[in-house]
Amino acid sequence: MNDENTCDVVVVGAGAAGLWAAVTLRDAGKSVVVLEANDRVGGRLKRGMLDNEVIDLGGQWAGPGQDFTYKVATRYGVGTFLTPTTGKQLLEIDGEMHTEEDAGVFNNVVASSHDIVELWSEKMRDPVFWEGGEPLVWDKKTLEAWLIDTVEDARIRGYLTSTTQALFAVHPCQISMLDFFGSFVEHTIEKAISRTDGDLKECFHGGLHQITTHMAADLGESVILETPVRAITQNARSVTVVADKGVWQAQRVIVASPPPMASRIDFTPALPFQKSGYMDRMPMGNVIKCLLAYSSPFWRDQGYSGHVATTSGVIDSISDVTPPGYNGGILVAFLGGHNAMAWSDTTTTERRQRVVEGVAQLLGPDALEPRDYIDNVWTLEPWILGGYSCIPVPGTYGIFGDSLSDPCGRIHWASTETAEKNGGYVDGALRSGERAANEVLAEICQ
Repeated sequence: MNDENTCDVVVVGAGAAGLWAAVTLRDAGKSVVVLEANDRVGGRLKRGMLDNEVIDLGGQWAGPGQDFTYKVATRYGVGTFLTPTTGKQLLEIDGEMHTEEDAGVFNNVVASSHDIVELWSEKMRDPVFWEGGEPLVWDKKTLEAWLIDTVEDARIRGYLTSTTQALFAVHPCQISMLDFFGSFVEHTIEKAISRTDGDLKECFHGGLHQITTHMAADLGESVILETPVRAITQNARSVTVVADKGVWQAQRVIVASPPPMASRIDFTPALPFQKSGYMDRMPMGNVIKCLLAYSSPFWRDQGYSGHVATTSGVIDSISDVTPPGYNGGILVAFLGGHNAMAWSDTTTTERRQRVVEGVAQLLGPDALEPRDYIDNVWTLEPWILGGYSCIPVPGTYGIFGDSLSDPCGRIHWASTETAEKNGGYVDGALRSGERAANEVLAEICQ
């Protein structure tokens, strides 16, 4: 093996987690190689073009508490702008449109739904909850079963179903009570959907995807694309990584791929079942992200913000993401969970027609004539196969606990799913990358 195939650390995956891990290691003086299966960097961040405007086809927002996203963006000179919020928000319930001024509907549906989530999440904040068998019961029961058993108001069930698809990209039948309510223990549902002081507060000039292209440029020839990793073998002294474009030997390896992709690698010796079994039971969510460009932000003329929550149809949510200075208006619409599954195998033309019609039903006939449209079917994205993140199948916690981020000998793990904070977000991915890099540094610097 020649020197070109030897380094201190191999990183598998050139998404936000893997690239930030590599930059952290490089900054600490370690030699690193990043092997990426795809023909681009970015992972679940992806560049797109809409009406000659650069946009994000993947993750695009950040808000208070997502310090790592802002830190990395600042390092590379990527600035932010506030998500437009002027105007009234809309809520669609069974085909009827309501604004936030309809206090009765909003209090009975939105506020009541949030109160229900907060009540049950509060139970998980109590240490006593974890001392009994209740967590195992919650882990085995799907959110859908709980909604049917517990929530009498069909409108609230519909709102929470759509919100689940919008936030997690899965239907309530695919997520356990434990995972759903656990997501709001330190991260309330109000914060998750807020465009004024929550997770959707800011977008990035030129797109958040830029942080990954900047990191890759920073690393230069150390990033090798179209190089799927097939096997990883470790012994007491080193790790050998076998990929399509060669074999690399290193002291440590960081696997920064989504768990379903990581589980396809042949590990020798085999991973502990607590690790491999966990990864095998973490399918990716399903989401289609659609962006529509209009000659003007016509919704604002009607007094609307462009932000819509829905309980029926193919669209789960709509947001105004028009950047400052853009000559027109841009909306983003998400199809999540079962909606994404139903439309993933259709043509772009068919999806465009259905999404445009759906937006028009919510915001009026002016939406029928976008001057441009683009979508990304993340369920079909090579080497990722979904988004936004992986959701354990109900019953997983009771068998495997929380072992996803634990190192296996010389193998370390990074992805938003392994983050201790802000899991499922770009911020969580960056945090996991730095955590994995620090784990490696603590070992190879001894």
